Amino acid sequence: MGRPRDSAERFYERFAAGDLDGAAGLFSPDCTHVTPAGQQDANAWKAFAEAFRSALPDARMEIVSVVEAGDAVAVEARFKGTHKGALATPQGEVPASGNAIDVPFADFFRLGDDTFVEHRVYWDQAEMMAQLSPSPPS
Repeated sequence: MGRPRDSAERFYERFAAGDLDGAAGLFSPDCTHVTPAGQQDANAWKAFAEAFRSALPDARMEIVSVVEAGDAVAVEARFKGTHKGALATPQGEVPASGNAIDVPFADFFRLGDDTFVEHRVYWDQAEMMAQLSPSPPS
């Protein structure tokens, strides 16, 4: 394993432990984050991560596969957790459903000297919202 992969794994470990300061510390202060919610600076990304951890306190990311080349790493993974709190989204708040979710995603990181300088993450938002939504009455 190389440094980019090691750093990505540390990011996932810290996020799962609820150490968002530690997770954020793996990114340079001027890192560009691109998410389905748009481009974010460090402060906006941290608020984004806090919203997910608040709504899914047991959230974790499980690696499926990794491709590493030079200073870059691409990760295919699954975001898993239990929807125990309201999740703020650009479309409005999604109330807690109690549902377990398992959403595939792809992360792309580029490592600078010691921290990530670029981060892009993609997932199927419709799939995530379907898993977060309460089940219809039977």
